[in-house]
Amino acid sequence: MSSEDPVGGSRFTHQEMRLIFERAGISEATRDDSRRYTLPEIEAIGTEAGLDPRDIRRAAATVREVSVTHRLLGAPTRFRATHEVNRPLGEEGVSEIVDVLRRETRLHGELRFVPGGAEWAARPALGGIIVNFGARRGGTRISVLVARDDAAVLTVLVGCGIGFVAGMAASIAALLAANPVLAIAAFLTGTIVGAYGSMRLIWSRASRRAAEITNSLLGTIVSITDSAPGNDELK
Repeated sequence: MSSEDPVGGSRFTHQEMRLIFERAGISEATRDDSRRYTLPEIEAIGTEAGLDPRDIRRAAATVREVSVTHRLLGAPTRFRATHEVNRPLGEEGVSEIVDVLRRETRLHGELRFVPGGAEWAARPALGGIIVNFGARRGGTRISVLVARDDAAVLTVLVGCGIGFVAGMAASIAALLAANPVLAIAAFLTGTIVGAYGSMRLIWSRASRRAAEITNSLLGTIVSITDSAPGNDELK
């Protein structure tokens, strides 16, 4: 085995192969490459990495979907994370995970079993949490979604209020200088800048918190599934 081939003739598992392609893709993404790829080309590359073409098409459909709220606030309003378990989870295994999530979030939520999977949904203040369990290739894919759409709407409203106050303060200052034209300009500028700046500032903190919650929930799920083997299939 040479220094150029640190793994020699080793054979890799399916999961290791996917990880290799993923890490190689990260290196590729950092290059200043102006080449543009067609969806079939991306599917072909992904298939070699063991990815399902249907998953690639679904992901491609969302890559460039940036909501107006996202553009306005500077951060997403929905946060997602997934974990692959290399064995099926039965109802007992799913219920065990949900029980722990309920204790962690202090939310009871609703657990529903459907053919081929299950879903736990809870409604914290100004948002929602959905954990989906789907049977997949002899294993289970667990998807976590933390949605903060209601909180984003509230942030926009609060930001508009702050902007209005800032605009009024700026216009009053201009009126005191006996300049009505400047007062109007100051009001508009103060309102827009104040609203935009305050919304992005407030949401930057809220989005970080939502991301932390998402990662925490996924970490809990990973710790449970990695330490508690099971072999019952989802029915």
